[in-house]
Amino acid sequence: MNIEMKDFLDKYGISSNKLQTEDGYFIIDKSIADICKEAGVETKVFDYEGYDDWYITGLKKDDNSVVYSMIKVREPMDEQKCKAIAVVFNSMDLSFFQKLLSDSKSGKEIDPDTADSAKEQINKLIHAEKFYKSHDKVLLDYFKDSKSDGSYLIADFAIDKVAHDDVFKNGGVYKLPFEYREFDEYGGKRTLEHLAHVGIYDKEEHSIKISDPDNLTEDEKTALLLIQTGDKDKYAYAAENQFHARAYSNPLFYPWRDRAIKSDAGVGESCGLPYEKLFKEGGFWGIDYKEQYKAHKHK
Repeated sequence: MNIEMKDFLDKYGISSNKLQTEDGYFIIDKSIADICKEAGVETKVFDYEGYDDWYITGLKKDDNSVVYSMIKVREPMDEQKCKAIAVVFNSMDLSFFQKLLSDSKSGKEIDPDTADSAKEQINKLIHAEKFYKSHDKVLLDYFKDSKSDGSYLIADFAIDKVAHDDVFKNGGVYKLPFEYREFDEYGGKRTLEHLAHVGIYDKEEHSIKISDPDNLTEDEKTALLLIQTGDKDKYAYAAENQFHARAYSNPLFYPWRDRAIKSDAGVGESCGLPYEKLFKEGGFWGIDYKEQYKAHKHK
């Protein structure tokens, strides 16, 4: 089986959109949990309740084949607020998951081995740090390249997801679950000051407000990305993913490759470690940031 995932979902009447870049990276905008629910998969056969923030991604290779992976996009409203977005550099075999879905849609009894194999493939990405040696070179090379567009698509997807959370409906005001001190010194606090100046961030209430989720201003997008990733702008977020991919491949970082295989982003997620300057600062130390800015500032 293992046909391209969007074609597979269309074939079985499972609604979804394929968000994609010009360089071949894409996101299926329906979570693993929602796909299973729409396919009628029973949780007693395949427990998917913990997969509601995980989305299938793909990267088309030069030979037109696709390497699949996943990203996590969790709203900061979630109780696990500190790790809102994750990009994984492991790949997955979707054939077992597709068979699980097709059997469910066709009313067939699901083979336990199929369910176990599908879960094994998915958990290999969710718990990537346990499988850090199983990296995918194609994915690593893609995110190591500052010209790649994938991180910007992920950022836009995350911003849109947060903007349409219930807290922002009807002009809602969202009180941040993080303390001010949790925002880092490499742009987070300065960005909050700017957002306060333009009326999006309320310093006294420690809250943000957006006017229209379907027509966000650039400052509103900045605010939503900041509370999702802890990064001051899209260049910093893309640089964070680039830094992780490069660190995994750097011999000096080998003792910490289990941390590098998955690029987690969130407010306070890295505890202000000094190496964050490499992807959050635009000055002397901001190697990754400067590369991303140079490659994407006109896009």
